Amino acid sequence: MKRTRTAFERRDIELAIRLRSEGVTWADIAARLGRTRSSIEATVCRYRKGLWAPQREALQQRDAEMERLAEAGAPLRAICAAAGLKTDAARRRLRNLGLDHEVRRNLARARTLAALGRPASPTTTPADQKEGRVA
Repeated sequence: MKRTRTAFERRDIELAIRLRSEGVTWADIAARLGRTRSSIEATVCRYRKGLWAPQREALQQRDAEMERLAEAGAPLRAICAAAGLKTDAARRRLRNLGLDHEVRRNLARARTLAALGRPASPTTTPADQKEGRVA
């Protein structure tokens, strides 16, 4: 099959999803749409995950909101609810954004110390804070 460089349209992707749910093979779907099997299969996969190019903006907005909430100290459950993700998916997205659990904990610690009027120290532990030994 000749390779095409035209962008997929949403209606083609939705047709492919419908045909696949009816049991049509990827090869038959690709032939019907005039595409290669691998390109239609990969595009449908990206579409389902929200990674299809027209959907990327929404994904970036969701990531920005998750980042804002994480930096504000929101608990993971609140971030999950706002993003519409399950806990593991939200953890993975936050980790990919550079906001894993350790970073979020350190941000929270720095906010707490700032609220107490103490400078944040990278070596300060919760035990140090409890006993008043803040570097």
